[in-house]
Amino acid sequence: MEYLEPWEEYEKNHEAAAKELARELCPAHILYKVKASAVAYRCDCDDVLFKLSGFTHEYAVVHLTYSKETEPAYPSTELFESKEAWVTNCMLPDHEDYTC
Repeated sequence: MEYLEPWEEYEKNHEAAAKELARELCPAHILYKVKASAVAYRCDCDDVLFKLSGFTHEYAVVHLTYSKETEPAYPSTELFESKEAWVTNCMLPDHEDYTC
């Protein structure tokens, strides 16, 4: 897939990103214990697009905090039913804002 700025393909250590996500989540977070794999990230902030397995939604954008969180609202998470929904509702608007 071709990603538009500020999104880029996640080519780093995918396992490390999944471990960081799991470390940050408290038991009340919506993604707690959901299997996730990093596929893209925003180059200008700590937002990561994760592909989810065995969950009601296929993708989630999570703003990683690099801290162990105790509130279910953190790290902030936006869910998407499909990659197409993410492209339409996230990547394209982000690209428009980023390039203006």
